[in-house]
Amino acid sequence: RCLSDWSSDVCSSDLIQAPVDPNAGTLPIPAGLNFGAQGAILPQNFVRGYTESWNVTVQKDLGHGWTGQVGYVGTLTIHQHTRYNINYGQVGGGSASQPFFGLGITGSMNEILPYETMHYNSLQSSLQKRFSNGFLFQAAYTHSKQIGTCCDDSGDGGPAIPIPQYANLNRSLMGADRPDNFRATGIYQLPFGKGQSMLNTGGWLSAVAGGWQVNGAFSAYSGSPFSVSASSTSLNAPGSTQRADQVLSDVGYTGNINQWFNPLAFAPVTTARFGTAGFNTMRGPGVVN
Repeated sequence: RCLSDWSSDVCSSDLIQAPVDPNAGTLPIPAGLNFGAQGAILPQNFVRGYTESWNVTVQKDLGHGWTGQVGYVGTLTIHQHTRYNINYGQVGGGSASQPFFGLGITGSMNEILPYETMHYNSLQSSLQKRFSNGFLFQAAYTHSKQIGTCCDDSGDGGPAIPIPQYANLNRSLMGADRPDNFRATGIYQLPFGKGQSMLNTGGWLSAVAGGWQVNGAFSAYSGSPFSVSASSTSLNAPGSTQRADQVLSDVGYTGNINQWFNPLAFAPVTTARFGTAGFNTMRGPGVVN
């Protein structure tokens, strides 16, 4: 049947596809379909990834309620799944170089693949004073490094550059990387009032001064890494992220939040190639609280 209006006729055969053969196990892709962020497809034989982890910790009683410990903690993720855009274009090739261009598909077509590898290594240490005489204290420091595929921290994204021959350019620090992380907390119960060493004789002064404590928390950790990007017009590789060219070896960190680095250390790319600045090579300001 056809629906008519003043300008055209639309027939049901244009709107509804023929039934899919359940025995075939495949779905034909309609011409002109743009997957975009609408969904993903699975490979016929899916390989599930896994994570290995290691740790070793040494703890020592330092006496008088103090304990200290230091350890190594590491993880390695193999075949982490990623939403890999298989409809990527070649450098300088534009839309015509995309594999599904012939079907009229120029958007992303994401396939869930066991593509990525991530590893994390850390030195973790702590110092603790168990609660006694109204005092408790704990401090922890971690020095670590997290490396993986840019820019996919969760496994729900994809590589910034899906072109296989440029896969090595995706290797970078992860966005969650914080090389230095220090935390300290303490509680001190003031020695006044009933059951304490001072002002413990009762009365209104003992009641007012008793039961108070001082609490403190301190944290300081490194800032998050970030990339300096550039226009992808000259790259002309659909699906890939362009990096800027780094033209100065010293990026000129100033410590001024309004101009954290020297912008003249980077330049746009005007030819069909990837920029020389790596992913996540810069780091933002740390946090002290």
